[in-house]
Amino acid sequence: MNRILLIDTVLFLVLACGTASAQQEPQASRTVTQYRIASGAWNPARMIQTQRQENGRTIETQIVEAPSDGGYQAISETEQETIQVDANTVRVVQRLYTPVDGTRKPYQTTEEERHTGPGDRETVVRTISALDSDGHSQVLERDIEESDLTAPDVRETNTTVLRLVAGTLAPVQKFEQTEHSNGDSVEVQRNMLAPDGSDHFQVIQAERSVVTQTKDGQTSQSTMYGNDGRAPLTPIEQTTGSEWKSGDTQREMSQTFSVNVPGRTPDDHLHLVQQQSLQTVAAPGGGTLTETQVHEVNPGAPEDGLRLTTVETETSQLVDKSQTENHKQVRSLDINGNFPIDWEENSRTTTKPK
Repeated sequence: MNRILLIDTVLFLVLACGTASAQQEPQASRTVTQYRIASGAWNPARMIQTQRQENGRTIETQIVEAPSDGGYQAISETEQETIQVDANTVRVVQRLYTPVDGTRKPYQTTEEERHTGPGDRETVVRTISALDSDGHSQVLERDIEESDLTAPDVRETNTTVLRLVAGTLAPVQKFEQTEHSNGDSVEVQRNMLAPDGSDHFQVIQAERSVVTQTKDGQTSQSTMYGNDGRAPLTPIEQTTGSEWKSGDTQREMSQTFSVNVPGRTPDDHLHLVQQQSLQTVAAPGGGTLTETQVHEVNPGAPEDGLRLTTVETETSQLVDKSQTENHKQVRSLDINGNFPIDWEENSRTTTKPK
């Protein structure tokens, strides 16, 4: 389970008039979230996210602020603009800014253009640029992705990653993906290729996943293959999962097997290293209660199997027709065998009609 940075976060997605510069722009919702760290203190840093529609464009911003002289000062800003160029083309531009002398200065831009052609053929070109020491924009990476239906139930996608090498963009990585639909199942085979030193590319990692729809939910299995520079590829990690619903209760279960076991020397066999379970039940008043448990291997005694290491609970409750309150709490196993609170999250979402 990924750890979340212990910062106070304020997320804003606004639907009514939000700022002086956007007073006439409809916006969707406003969510305020704060995290309390284990010591009980509230970290005053915050993040603000907004979304608005403007002249056929969708503009999203994310601002991270830190306390400064009794107020707040932005320390980073991300702006993403999505434009429907025409019926077959969508352009997404993301800009990263950093504050300099009270103004925001762009330092990285990602431009993505997705085009859909005849026969469901898709082409995506993604370019990442950054400012050099002289303030000029320099292309650092360009990804070219081409996807096509090779059969009614088969889609193939090939991606080439070019990065700046000795002042020139050169191919450094490739991905090959095949997606095959078969009744209630979808199988995806994805290969990662790297240069072999002789102007050719060889597969260095592969992943095969199968998702099957069932009467009450779905099952999944994903296997990662690697070779550590040696052929042939062998399984190095496998995850199996299932999701199902019974009445007002939604359940999920997953198990991860790996050749790398904490506290043990890696071998060529897959061992159970983690298990996660999630249960969501309907609460009175239209809310929900979700509990997630994570069991993992103890590095100090890997032969003992899995032990409970993390418990996460989250409640969502309707305040009224336009507001929802959420509370999340994470407890982790400490050296004394107890489960003290690592952090807490409180949030309120306000939705206003257009």
